[in-house]
Amino acid sequence: MTDKEQPTHVETETISGVYSDIILDDVDTLAQRLNHPDHGQIYLDIDDPDMLPYPLKAIVLESWPPRNDQMPPDIEGTIVFPPTALEFNRGLWPHGFLSLLNESLQQYNYSPQDFPHDPLSLYIALDQSRALRLTLQANSTDCNIELEMISITETKDATHQPFEAEVPDELSPPYCLLNTATVMSITIDQLRECFGNPPKYSKRFVLHGSNVPTYHEKNELIQLAVPEIEQATSGSQGLDYVGGATQAKARLQEMAEVIHDPVGAKLYALQASHFLLHGPPGTGKTSLINAFAHEINATVWPIKSTDIVSKYVGESGANLEEWFTKAKAVSGLLVLFFDEFDVFAAETTNSTSERIDIRKNFNTHLEDISRNHPNIILAAATNVDLSHLEPSLIRSGRIETIPVPLPTEAEREDIWGTVLWRLQSELDRDNFELFDEEGHELALHADFQLYDANLDIKRLAALTDGQTGADFEALLARARQNCFRHYRQTGNHKSIGQADLEREIRMFDR
Repeated sequence: MTDKEQPTHVETETISGVYSDIILDDVDTLAQRLNHPDHGQIYLDIDDPDMLPYPLKAIVLESWPPRNDQMPPDIEGTIVFPPTALEFNRGLWPHGFLSLLNESLQQYNYSPQDFPHDPLSLYIALDQSRALRLTLQANSTDCNIELEMISITETKDATHQPFEAEVPDELSPPYCLLNTATVMSITIDQLRECFGNPPKYSKRFVLHGSNVPTYHEKNELIQLAVPEIEQATSGSQGLDYVGGATQAKARLQEMAEVIHDPVGAKLYALQASHFLLHGPPGTGKTSLINAFAHEINATVWPIKSTDIVSKYVGESGANLEEWFTKAKAVSGLLVLFFDEFDVFAAETTNSTSERIDIRKNFNTHLEDISRNHPNIILAAATNVDLSHLEPSLIRSGRIETIPVPLPTEAEREDIWGTVLWRLQSELDRDNFELFDEEGHELALHADFQLYDANLDIKRLAALTDGQTGADFEALLARARQNCFRHYRQTGNHKSIGQADLEREIRMFDR
């Protein structure tokens, strides 16, 4: 849609593209529902390739209720296509495609902007308060183009970057939806232009206004799907959510800044480092790597020693080769995480030809990644001392070694607070309903607090010298088990208090 002024009345609106049209149907009904939202709405949800222009495999457009009464509804869209579409044009994704899309949007009188902190996104101001953020993402199975409504004020405060486009004072929610559909149609056309031959006929997608299935009507299906989705997408949060490990977090944060600001990094000839976290078990090395990946919005591929090392001659090198080959085909940011790094990196006097082959293969691919695949960051973790590792694998300039030692008292205090906060937050977030076999709701004790609000974290930190965050979680699990046993025997609910934890700490030391 080239004209972003609001007409007084429109029955239908068609956003015409070269290869695809999106038709907004029954505008009046959509306007009423968007101006008074009480649940999520789906306008497009297609995952049949026969109904979509190549190379698309799915498109979704939906809206969600606002976070408060003063805000408009949130509008989100997703366009998905398989990485195989890039097979003969790998250099196009992501930056080449983003540049072409930028030019195409300008032809439709949009004024997209890009910011150094977010190099895989375009920002399109819709009015004085809202903008569309269009982001390119990828993993091993999908390339995703995400559209989401964002607050211009919040983005300005976070980035200190102005939106300079001339935009209307205020658009109604339906016309924010209309603009989102327009940008989606332009993006689909650009994908078709780049990765596929023009179809013999246009594809038409209708955004229904009246007979739209809502999340209320699909509640049973959603309830069944949520646990599986949560398990598949449950991950860490950023580095601020990891307790302790002060020096390691600071160094990883510096690496993340290099990735967030590629322009500044180029000026100072910096690039993200491959790194090895080393320290005693339980100090949070895996959590740090997952948090770092979350910090830079990267996909994590965890690789265990059993995925590589084999008892059959030649198979270990082939396994490593396969992992690196798959990784190099990924276009988005990827953290390749080698857990138990010492299993094949340990320095021994009787190294077998199999392990020598792994090391040689590893070094070759590491050099290639450093030169030709800046989107891949190799991360590793080990519990053994660095003196026991093969020097050629961890020499300076190849992999940066970052220590994660046992926590100091101040760090233990931070870890205790973080672990307790995270566990309580998960309980609050996972508030759910329980039903018996006959469908009757089971009463929950909403006012019950699992952890006593008066826990003395400073004293807990002082009593747990030499222990780690993993030990703290084990102590809390045992305290919960004991309190549950008390509840089963007496019927009385009991919060976990200071005395419970101190008793577990004393038992732990025995």
